[in-house]
Amino acid sequence: MNLFSNYKLFRYFSSSNLSVFLFFILHLNCVNLGNPQGLGPTGSLYSSYRIGVSENKEIEAASKMGKACLKRYAFLYVAGDASLEAAAKNGQIVSIKSINKEAFNILSVYSSLCTIVTGN
Repeated sequence: MNLFSNYKLFRYFSSSNLSVFLFFILHLNCVNLGNPQGLGPTGSLYSSYRIGVSENKEIEAASKMGKACLKRYAFLYVAGDASLEAAAKNGQIVSIKSINKEAFNILSVYSSLCTIVTGN
């Protein structure tokens, strides 16, 4: 007689259900629950940060800013264009002075990655 036979939870897991359950638990580490781009630190509950990718060595004032974003919804759908070209086009920038990345993640259900360019 099984020691746990009186417990409903243990009776629910037959050998096949238990093996499937253990397979998913053991392989959960193979899933990236963070931002889709893999950029910077990601928190499972919340993360919001900005990383400087490229800057002009000479300090110059930039008069325009453009932003382009990529968004992910519930691990199922990713859409958007976070390219430099899209960000420059959105800000009507011809000469790029700096490039930054901005990432946001909440509960690993919604996340976004934005490219922010400044220039003239």
